[in-house]
Amino acid sequence: MQLNAPEIAKRIGRATRSVRKELDDLVYLGILRVSRNNGNSYYGLTRTSATRRAVARLAREYSNS
Repeated sequence: MQLNAPEIAKRIGRATRSVRKELDDLVYLGILRVSRNNGNSYYGLTRTSATRRAVARLAREYSNS
């Protein structure tokens, strides 16, 4: 699933401007990928399996704390 910055910001209760910067940082680090359509950026988890596993593990540990 891919979402744009305003959709992600709304889901996590943060301002779009701050979320957009963080999303771009995650793209730079290779954790997220970005695609553009009609001038909009859509973000999704990278397709690299090792990165996907690491993110899933982090999410599990975060939800257990």
